Amino acid sequence: MSRIDTTVTNEAVIPVIEAQIFNASPEHQFAIGMLATGYELVDDRGGIFTGYLRLRANVYASQTNMIPGNEVRPDGTEKDADDSRSTHWAILERAREQEQELGFQGLARVVASIRTIEKTATDPRPLPIEVFFPEAFTDPLPLGAVEVSRYICRHENPIIQSRLSAPLFSAVVGHIQSKGFRPIFGVVEEKVEQRLERYGVPMQRIALPKFVPEYAADNLGFSVDIQAMAEFMGLDNPEALAKIRSEQRKWSYFNIEAPSL
Repeated sequence: MSRIDTTVTNEAVIPVIEAQIFNASPEHQFAIGMLATGYELVDDRGGIFTGYLRLRANVYASQTNMIPGNEVRPDGTEKDADDSRSTHWAILERAREQEQELGFQGLARVVASIRTIEKTATDPRPLPIEVFFPEAFTDPLPLGAVEVSRYICRHENPIIQSRLSAPLFSAVVGHIQSKGFRPIFGVVEEKVEQRLERYGVPMQRIALPKFVPEYAADNLGFSVDIQAMAEFMGLDNPEALAKIRSEQRKWSYFNIEAPSL
């Protein structure tokens, strides 16, 4: 189990960045968007991408101690060798409190992240799950295989935090369906596996928990029935895929109703 530092609060790990994206939809509190494919940014989202990488560093190096502090870059971000072959998403929350304190419009908090590591002809390196759990595979995974990674949701309100997962999953499933990627995998701790099962993710263990030095914790490997997940989300038909392809580079806005704590 990762060595969680309980003195590091969720509020402390959430980066606050400049972002004008809520000008287009001021009635909404949250937005999800694709930030980059590899290091090729979507539009002008470089500042948001940096915030996304800082969330990863804050959570993995400071809060959960899954990576050593010396892997955090001087600008407070975290990168690894798989970022260059990944598609990246983040959820932003409008930082109304900070805007009021500073008297400045255009601030947002990066509260969630996810990426898909994609095995392609351009970059056919083994996925991390193949490296961590070679006993689970008799043959190398084919081109088109994907590993979902850097799944993070953080918020002071636990109800809001739990509801940040659904938009992330929808974005990832839509992307995977539109690209025709198969098969789909993940590497997580047992407590995260339990959370994903509660969320209804159709998953199956393919490797038992063992210590993974790269994450400084016991992790297990699993596969995802992405077709079943897509059917459940209504993302398994031509109309839905056409909509995904036309809108996947746009911000998608939403609100979350939850009682104040």
